[in-house]
Amino acid sequence: MPPPNPVSSPRNSHGDGAGADPILRLRNVALSHAQRSGEGACATVNWEVWPGDYWLVGALPGSGKSRLLAVAAGLEHPDQGEVSYRGKPYTSLSADALQQTRTRVGMVFEHGGRLFRELTIEENLLTPLRYHFGPKGGGGADWVGTVLSKSGLERLKDRRPAGMGVAYSQRAALARALVLRPEVLLLDNPLALLESSQAHWWIEFLNELSRGADWLDGRPLTLAITTDDLRPWRQQQSGLSLALLGPSRWEVYSSGVPWSNPEDRLMQELLVANLQPRQSAPREASA
Repeated sequence: MPPPNPVSSPRNSHGDGAGADPILRLRNVALSHAQRSGEGACATVNWEVWPGDYWLVGALPGSGKSRLLAVAAGLEHPDQGEVSYRGKPYTSLSADALQQTRTRVGMVFEHGGRLFRELTIEENLLTPLRYHFGPKGGGGADWVGTVLSKSGLERLKDRRPAGMGVAYSQRAALARALVLRPEVLLLDNPLALLESSQAHWWIEFLNELSRGADWLDGRPLTLAITTDDLRPWRQQQSGLSLALLGPSRWEVYSSGVPWSNPEDRLMQELLVANLQPRQSAPREASA
């Protein structure tokens, strides 16, 4: 039986001072695994995400990790419980205030990132800027060009997502989230279906964001990432906080990630080598 469900976040060196509110707080949140409410409800989730945190949430397919992030981002309502941004429950925010949080809490969906398939990659990045800040706000095309370049997508800016393959579509979804300069970025299983070289790029890039990329004003970006495969993350030496999500289970590892000889069965399953194989990025979409 797992230990009691903690209401905690292992704070790292980037954390706020005493008394500050976390960026995100999930309190007594319950959510169903499936889209149909009541099917396979997971354990009660109590989770705090503080500035500078670097979270990895491990869960097997179908365990509710996508819905967890959607609820944390305020895109979906939990079955029960409360989700707060900077100490203010989403349910207490006005429509305008809730819309403003969309620029502060970034979300990257899995399996290609839900890009607008009829738009080019550049247009996919310009669309949220224009929506939130107007035709000339948010840095416009110059800022989009910077994000595309840093994401390795500059040569693909005039391509449409169809035919690009999941590897570069997923990068484009990441770039689309970054153009809004969020303070916390939620990423749903971003390494799924990626070959090892692409997975390596992602981990290095996310590490840069966590440290504070110069082109993002040097501010460390708070990260929360879900995964059904812990293997690519084993080389992460420090700064990583781990939580495990499963049926009737939410557990936070507050004393380091037990990569070596884990006793936990779910941890073992997430580390086995016979999960779904990674695929190569399409040759024609190469940057």
